[in-house]
Amino acid sequence: MSKEALRHHQQRKEAEKQGQVLPLQNKFSIFIDKIIYPVGLLGPVMTLPQLFEVWIHKSAGELSLITWGGWFILSFIWLIYGILHKDRPIIVSNIMWVIIEGGVSLAIILYR
Repeated sequence: MSKEALRHHQQRKEAEKQGQVLPLQNKFSIFIDKIIYPVGLLGPVMTLPQLFEVWIHKSAGELSLITWGGWFILSFIWLIYGILHKDRPIIVSNIMWVIIEGGVSLAIILYR
């Protein structure tokens, strides 16, 4: 067992004594932990063309305010959750989502 794995195992045992549960650390979860920031940023970045399209052409007739407004509200709730739990990937990703979805929602209201 590596030093890091042993340390994590000891942390898990100590947390269990205090009634807490720590997630298991295996190769897959370590891999996911390493890629979560790029993945969390990729979704909002992939949505930027929609935001630019609606603002540049000043046309949002085919977009649904219910859908984009709903996504905005859900992302805002996720942002609050991330802040309360001090979970940086959730915070960073949902700040971007709130900005993008808020921007599209505002454009729908203005240019419909």
